[in-house]
Amino acid sequence: MNNVFDETWKAKLDDVINKYPYYYLREFANFNTNLAYRTLHAYVFAIAKFMEFYNKPVREIGFDEYTSYMANIREMSPSAQIVIYSALKKYSKYLFVSGKTIKDHMENIVRPNATERQSTISKREKGFLSDDEIPKFLENVKNSNGYREAKYWKERDMLLVQLFLNTGLRCSGVWKLDVSDVDLNDHTLITTEKRGKVKIYPLSDELIQLMYDWLKERTRRANDDETALFVSEKGTRLSTDRIAEIIHSYAGNIIGKNITPHKLRATFGTQVYNATGDIYLTQTAMGHKSPTTTELYIRGQENKSMMTAADVMRKVTLANFA
Repeated sequence: MNNVFDETWKAKLDDVINKYPYYYLREFANFNTNLAYRTLHAYVFAIAKFMEFYNKPVREIGFDEYTSYMANIREMSPSAQIVIYSALKKYSKYLFVSGKTIKDHMENIVRPNATERQSTISKREKGFLSDDEIPKFLENVKNSNGYREAKYWKERDMLLVQLFLNTGLRCSGVWKLDVSDVDLNDHTLITTEKRGKVKIYPLSDELIQLMYDWLKERTRRANDDETALFVSEKGTRLSTDRIAEIIHSYAGNIIGKNITPHKLRATFGTQVYNATGDIYLTQTAMGHKSPTTTELYIRGQENKSMMTAADVMRKVTLANFA
């Protein structure tokens, strides 16, 4: 399944590269084969916009162009600035190493400040379900108070929602899931996270029961050759867009919030942190990037983090709704 995901982003990457044939984007991508196709796509897109902005040959792009461009994007969100900075830094290094420029112009340009603006913080505060909204949202799923055919897909949708809330999985991670990724005997779920990291999630008894309920339904709904855990009305793998639509459909009575899969992930992180007060545990449970050296020392702690996080969310989301 990961090949399908990679091929999707590889095709998007190729589209950008083919649209801008004069900026050595293909060569840049080949120089950075350690990056995922999705990340490469974001980088080459940022580089293309940078080069298009100045409309000059590569050899005429110098230090002043890089610094001026970074100044021009200061009103963007911190995360957007950092993506662009990272893309240009790698691009400048590639141009220098490959001999296309005589200097790495980004070498001494300082990384943008990652501090969030108050407007971003306020927006983020509306980005998860509150303690009062979680049961309301789950009642909607339980009572099929969503899209028109929700009652016919109750088993699928309840498992889908509870996986988001109890694991903090990204939408792309849920989209990739195959039936073979579930071990009903060991009560575990194996996923491939960002940067190809394999992660094992513990599943509670309640989640396993929801899994059994859906797998029983799935046998008559999925196409014979379909491997996906979650399938659509056509019997094929649910798309990320359709997953987002399903999640959003159950949030009709959640006022002032546009509930998405990412908001459910944020709910998971918020609940785990509020219950434990442990930012390190929360970071580990959510799979946020941490130094490689540190990862060598926290492998045992990572499993403990996932078990603790799973127990926290089981009490919040499954005790009364499974």
